[in-house]
Amino acid sequence: GGGGEGGGGDDVDMVDGVGERESKEGREVFVGDLPDACTIEVLASALYAFGSINSVRVMEARNFGFVTFIDRKSAAKAVEACRG
Repeated sequence: GGGGEGGGGDDVDMVDGVGERESKEGREVFVGDLPDACTIEVLASALYAFGSINSVRVMEARNFGFVTFIDRKSAAKAVEACRG
């Protein structure tokens, strides 16, 4: 079992990591000035209205986060709505 686990896991991690890093441009949105109580769930819920979300990160100590949408169109909608 150990060889099968390591081989399969390594392939998936490598492909996912590189693919995500290359394609994140235009889909990742910076969200600043978050309240202290903001969680990943709160941020995701607030921005899910603009489209499907791939990932959410909240930097609690700095009060900002990043939301990566499935596609660029959703990210652009979120940015436009936030700019008002």
